[in-house]
Parts: sequence; structure tokens; C-alpha cells
Amino acid sequence: MERLESDTDTRLSNSNHKINETRDERSNELEVVSNTVKDKTKCFITIEPFIFFIFIAENITGIMMTNYVMLKTCENHFHFNQSVCKSINNTNSSNVEALVQPYASAILTGMTSFSTFIPAVTSLFLGPWSDINGRKLLLVVPALGKLCFALKNFLLVIFSIIPNLHPMVTLLTIIPVALTGGFVNLMAASFSYICDTSTEAQRSLRICIFEAVICLSSIAGILLSPLIVKISKGNGYVIVFGLSAVINLIAAVCGYFFIAETVKPNNDDENKITNLFDLKLLKEIYWACFKKKENFNRTIVFLVVASLSFTISVLEGESNVKYLFTRIKFNWTILDYSEWVSASETLNLIGLLLGSFIFMKYLKINDVFIAILAYVTLALSDLFITFIPSNASKLLYYVGLIKIFGGLCGPAGRALISKYVPEKDIGKVFSLTTTSECVLPVAIAPLYTILYNYTLLSFPSAIFFLSISIYVTIIIIYA
Repeated sequence: MERLESDTDTRLSNSNHKINETRDERSNELEVVSNTVKDKTKCFITIEPFIFFIFIAENITGIMMTNYVMLKTCENHFHFNQSVCKSINNTNSSNVEALVQPYASAILTGMTSFSTFIPAVTSLFLGPWSDINGRKLLLVVPALGKLCFALKNFLLVIFSIIPNLHPMVTLLTIIPVALTGGFVNLMAASFSYICDTSTEAQRSLRICIFEAVICLSSIAGILLSPLIVKISKGNGYVIVFGLSAVINLIAAVCGYFFIAETVKPNNDDENKITNLFDLKLLKEIYWACFKKKENFNRTIVFLVVASLSFTISVLEGESNVKYLFTRIKFNWTILDYSEWVSASETLNLIGLLLGSFIFMKYLKINDVFIAILAYVTLALSDLFITFIPSNASKLLYYVGLIKIFGGLCGPAGRALISKYVPEKDIGKVFSLTTTSECVLPVAIAPLYTILYNYTLLSFPSAIFFLSISIYVTIIIIYA
């Protein structure tokens, strides 16, 4: 009996020893791959070109999708004639616009909510999965989803010759984006990738550069869109959505062939695809994010995650109605709006670059103070917009100057999170972050549409008071 117990103890000891050896080998493999990529980043850019293509494609179609939904709402829901409906894309036809805008904004909000809700759930599984099986798949698959989205929009415009094609059909085009992770999983994988390929000291600067690339692609996309419409002679929608599909295809190819993996995939796992939605992954997120451990300040991390989630809620809420707001209050066309947004994004880019190099690299100011500065400028800019008279639309160009450092709130917040989280849990915590950034806007962003529709004719600027109240709350959190 004693011999049997001794043999059993020996086997258990050997088994545990082998498990520990396997874990050590796996840990060493991850470290080697991560160090290799870090060495490469000294000479080469990593995911920035890929991200540039993704976001330029997104911004080319952004305003055009709003215009398309308004056009189809006018023609096929309210049944105005084509000449009246086409005129609302050029100037503000006040009575028609007042009818069309609330319905169109509801559809656009529905598209935003649907494209984020499913990815918000899948992100909880994909973050821990990517810590084991690699980030690359989570970068490339959303690009393919955006490609399908652009192709569907392209075909939708082609088939819009079908009489009475209801504008609600546009909701179907967002399905590929929702099923492939969309921007939710793309951004989670991107920030995890940046953390894999940078040291703690470099991280704030790297995230700022990443945000600057997004800003630059936004400027390019927003400027290209009205230019294409102007020279297309009536075929603007077809060309824009077709071009978006081509750019997304380039992004997917670029991501697949040129992005180096930072985590060595576990090739021994034959079921790694079917294990994507293993409930054990949720358990790993729980242990990584909610259990008390050394070098992990949960309170700070959760407060920063909350602030980032509220920030995204404001951005999504405003984006659903801001273009409509400028049309109804300032009688702006798509060209007017594009020029203003481009100017604002240019100033945002300058603020990101100046802030990252001056505040973060040289002065080494604490990320908390940088975040507070960013949110103060954002609140002041919204306060300024609120009181601009309808006959002084050019004053909107000062908004970008007021919030020139507003873009630093994201990099500062994400850098703070990465500094308070163990490296092995980065993917899991950023998954929880992106999930929170998606779930909260689903609840808050529609409030902007409801408030805007309710105050459309009396005081359309009311939406910005909602933004100000959220920014003040975030400032209190950081302070």
C-alpha cells in the first residue's frame, strides 16, 4: 500500500513537473517572439500602414452613407419625388429635411448599435484567445468584414433602381462587420499588438503615433469623399463604395502578408478555431481583470476603462447626428461639412504629435494630467459650439483649435491601463476595455438621437450639453 502511494506521488510529481516545463517553454516562446518583433520595430513600422488603409476606407464612405440613407428615406419612405430628394443632398430643404432627418438618424444609430453589440460579446472570448494563438487573425478578419460591407453597399447602390427599396435594407449591409468583429476586435488586437511591441516607457508615444495615423487617414478619407462626388457626375455612391472595397482588400492583403506575429501560435492545438468560444476564456478574463494580484491596481484600471467608454459613447452619439446638425442649423452641404471636419482633424493631428513629443517624450508629464487637459479642452469646445449663431457658421473652425489636445485622452488612458496591468494579461484587459467601449455606447448613443430629434426645430445644439456633462464627469474621475 505504501509503495502504491509512493508510486502515485511520483507520477503526480512528474506530471506537474512536465506541465510546469511546458508552461515555461510556452512563456519563453512568447518572450522570444515578442522580443523579435520589438527588435524589428526599431527599423520598421508595424501595423500603421494596415490601419491607415482600414480607416481611409471607412471615412470615404462615412458621410456618403448618411447621405444615401437620407436620400432613400426621402424617396422610398416619405415618397417625395426624386428632384426634391436629390436637392436635400445639396442644400437644406427645411420642411423636407425636418421629416427625413429623424427617421434617417434612427437607421444610422441602428447600424452603429448592431455593428458593435455582437463584437462586444465576441471580444470577451477573442482577447484571451489571442494571448495564446496570436493577434494577426484578429487584425485581418475584421478587414475582410469591412470589405464585405463595402461590396454590399456597392451592390445596394447598383440595385437601388428597384422601385421602393426601403432604406431599412441598409441595415443588412452591416451584418458582415458585426460577424467578423468590426472595429471592436480590430482596436483591441491593435492595442494589444502595440503593447507586445513596445516597452512601458515607449507605450504612450506609440499609442499617440497610432492615433495620429488614424487621424491622418480620417482627413484623407473625408477630403476624398466629396471630391469623388464632385467629379463623378452622378455616380458618386457607386465609385465611393467600390473604392472602399478595393482599399479594404489592399488592407487585408497587407495585414496577412506584412504584419509579423507577436505571439507564437499554439500549432499543437488542433481545435484552436473551435476553441474561440470556449467558456474557459471568460474565466481567464475574470481571473485577469477582477482578482486582486500584485502590480495590478484594479480601481485605477476600472475608472480609466469607464472614462474611455464614456468618451466613445460621446463620439458615437455625436457622429450619428453632427452632420445632420450642421445641415439643419447652418444649411451646410456635404462639401462644407467635409472641409470643416478635415480642418478639425488636421488640428487634432497636430495636437497629437505636439502632445506626444512635448508632453510625453520630453516633459514626461503624468498621463493623468494629460488626460485631464484633453477632457477640459473637449468640454470647452462643445460649450463653444452650443452658442454659435446660425449665421456665423465659420466660427465652427475655432472648435478644432480649442480642442487641439482633445485627442490625447485616448492614448493617455490606454497607456495608463497598460502600465497597471501585467504583460501576460494585456490582451484580456483590452478585450474587457473594448467590450465596455461598445456596450456603453449602445445605451448612451441613442440618447443623442432621441434628444436631437426632440429639439430638432427648437434647439438642436442641446446634444452638446449632454456631451459636456459626460466630460465633466470624466474629469472628476481622473481628478
